[in-house]
Amino acid sequence: MSVARAAGVRPRYRVVLDEKSGDAYVYHHIGYADEIFGSDVSYNVTALYEVGRAFPAQCAPVTVTTTAEELGEILAGVRVSRARAMRISLRHAQAEPLLAVARSDLAPLLVDGHHRLTRLAAAGVCTYRMHVVPVHLQPPQPYLEALPISECTPEMLNPANVISLELHLQSMARLARLRGWTEQEIRAHYPQLSGVTLN
Repeated sequence: MSVARAAGVRPRYRVVLDEKSGDAYVYHHIGYADEIFGSDVSYNVTALYEVGRAFPAQCAPVTVTTTAEELGEILAGVRVSRARAMRISLRHAQAEPLLAVARSDLAPLLVDGHHRLTRLAAAGVCTYRMHVVPVHLQPPQPYLEALPISECTPEMLNPANVISLELHLQSMARLARLRGWTEQEIRAHYPQLSGVTLN
């Protein structure tokens, strides 16, 4: 049994059904309502928080002090809405630790709290608290598998895990809007939304 499973991190699926084609896009290790971070390599933020609660001693917050240049490097390549970040009060930005994952050969990777960190950086605050989940405690990384619907297991097709393709794309578009994307950028990233009115 894996450490994550022992901690109570349940098996997770997010299944997008394309009933027209008869295909299912099965996201393993991601629940329907889970928050994720990353593209080429993804992390399940919700599951990482669960591990942190299950192993508080190993994931206890540490205080980090960085330079302004290092903060810029941490936030580089991450799309952050500055307007959204600036609406966060400093008190709120400092209230809860950020979340990062340890990496065996690299510095920890921040996976949650980018808007709060942007707010702190804008105020010149370079000291903050951060949970760092050790490598051996991290849940499996999500991955996508395309399957015919007929080959999906009953657990995958549990109604709590399933969403239609159109609703999935609409939800991804809403999330992109929250992150500050324009409609033009959303449509360029999700060409499947051609002809679909965004809610």
